[in-house]
Amino acid sequence: MARQDADKKLGFLARKVHVAQQIRSQPSSVVTLLRGWMLGLWQAKGAGFYGLGFAVTFVVFEIRSFVDDLVSSNVASGLAKQGMEFLFRFGVDSIVNGIMALLWPLQLINHFGAWGIVVLIGGYLLFERGLRPLVESWFPELGETRAFIEQKKRQKKEEKRIKKARRKDR
Repeated sequence: MARQDADKKLGFLARKVHVAQQIRSQPSSVVTLLRGWMLGLWQAKGAGFYGLGFAVTFVVFEIRSFVDDLVSSNVASGLAKQGMEFLFRFGVDSIVNGIMALLWPLQLINHFGAWGIVVLIGGYLLFERGLRPLVESWFPELGETRAFIEQKKRQKKEEKRIKKARRKDR
C-alpha cells in the first residue's frame, strides 16, 4: 500500500519511466504489473459484474487498437515520426476505448440482439451466485473494494435518514 501511495505522488511520466525501469530490471514483474492494472480497472467500476465487463471490454479494445496501429504504421516513413504519431494515436484511442468500454452492456445487446439481454442477465446471475466467491478468493482486493463500497452506501443512506429526521423535527 505504501508503494502505491509513493507511486501516486510521482508525475504521470515519472510513473511510466519507473514502470519501464522495473520491467527492464525484472522482466517477470510484467505479470504482477498487468494483474495490478487489470484489478485497478475492475475495482474502479465497483469490483463486480459491471466492472469485470468494463475491464475485459477495455482490454479487448486496447489490443485491437494496438494491433490496428501496428498494422497500419509504415516503418519506412521514419521511425521517430511514426513512433510519436503511434503514441499520440494510441493515447487518443485509449480514451475512446475507455468511453466505449463503459457502454459494454449495450454493445453486448447490439451484438446478440434480443438474446443479449438474456446473456447479460444470465452472466450477472452466474457471476453473483457462483463466480463471485471464487473470484474474491483469488483476488481478495475485490472483496475489500466491494465491502468498502457497501459501507459507503450504508453511511450515505444513514446520513439521508438523519437529515430527513431532522427536517421532520423542525
